[in-house]
Amino acid sequence: MRPALYDKSEVAAHFGRAAQRYKQLANVQKHTGEALLRLASTHVSEQNQGTVLDLGCGPAIFADALSARAQRYVGVDIATPMLAQAQRACPSLKFVLADMEALPFHASMATLIYSNLAVQWANSLQALCAEAWRVLAPGGSFVFSTVLDDSLMPLAQLRARYGQMTGRVGAGTNAHKSLDEWQSALTAAGFSIQLAQSEAVVGEFDDVATLIRSVSGIGADYQATPTRSLSRSELLFLTQEYEAYRNQGFLPLTYNVGFVIAYKSIQ
Repeated sequence: MRPALYDKSEVAAHFGRAAQRYKQLANVQKHTGEALLRLASTHVSEQNQGTVLDLGCGPAIFADALSARAQRYVGVDIATPMLAQAQRACPSLKFVLADMEALPFHASMATLIYSNLAVQWANSLQALCAEAWRVLAPGGSFVFSTVLDDSLMPLAQLRARYGQMTGRVGAGTNAHKSLDEWQSALTAAGFSIQLAQSEAVVGEFDDVATLIRSVSGIGADYQATPTRSLSRSELLFLTQEYEAYRNQGFLPLTYNVGFVIAYKSIQ
């Protein structure tokens, strides 16, 4: 069965509604973005020239750090309210409304493409990697983090268990790709893989309501397939069952995050 496709207008709407509170709630995104910057500093030469393209820039959390790496910074996002927040935060920088699978840029315009926890919203890995290859200059790098399969645990498992118990289907999480699938798509597009690793990134929360809000509050709760709403009885079930996972006073939500650095050869 072919996986359901994301309705990009709905993706934009979900993230747009979350724009004003995104910075306050995006703790996992801040962690992975900072880790990605460190990897880029280690594995990608500091050029201080050309253009850095920030795909899925959101409210420009990392714009200052990225703009320091190049002569020109361009932030790209699918949600207009996110770009409005970004422009207010960084009035001197350029931001563009676009889908990362169909970028409005000429070939070889960027020396570095950076993307933090955004590329998982692509409907086609092949299309996304082909676009990154097209707009990246020879010798440039595509540096990104992405949500991989087996993420949002144990929330996803508990919601699935509740559905089995009650016969209410339609819960769960989006079907994220594996690290191997990403590497295959990048290689097919022409990239050389410099680094590809995964890491369990764990968010810690006081209660189930706050944990769920960490996903819905930043707009990342959009589902490609129809999903049931979270009822009071299911919330009670999650509240009770999640206690078995409490560790050092906190409830965990674990993301399986991939970190990738791909290189476009000069030849």
